[in-house]
Amino acid sequence: MPTIDVDEPLPDQYLIKNCGNHLFNAYLTLETIGFDGNTTKESKYHRRLRYFIMFTYVVLMIRSITIIASIHQSHDTKFFAILIGDFTYWIPSVRIHFNVMLLLFSTICLIAQILLRKSSYSSWLDPFVMMSGRLTPRQLGFGNQDTLIKFLKKYEFTIN
Repeated sequence: MPTIDVDEPLPDQYLIKNCGNHLFNAYLTLETIGFDGNTTKESKYHRRLRYFIMFTYVVLMIRSITIIASIHQSHDTKFFAILIGDFTYWIPSVRIHFNVMLLLFSTICLIAQILLRKSSYSSWLDPFVMMSGRLTPRQLGFGNQDTLIKFLKKYEFTIN
């Protein structure tokens, strides 16, 4: 069984030096988590793309609300369905369900993006910071070596 000191950063064999970049590249965080301890703020292009994604969620929400509100109305025609992009018009059995699902999905994604933007510190990023080597396991809450090894095994790290 390997020995890992919980008061020191993870050994090099267990580090994932660019784990914070995956979240940044998926537009889930506003900064990268680098191995060297430096954080890189998001560029103007990254910010614009993140705002475009949020705008897309708002458009999907408005579209879903419009479709749900137009069901059984006089203007609920094929032309209106084509104009608004309602492909569920021709599948009436799933029309309401799909649009409610899309509305809920868009709302949850938009709220998550807003909360992430408004929070100054995201504690859910701490395991990624530890895996990149900037935090010690004890700072994250791993009090003993056995718990840390179980965590590493659970997330499929190779432990000799």
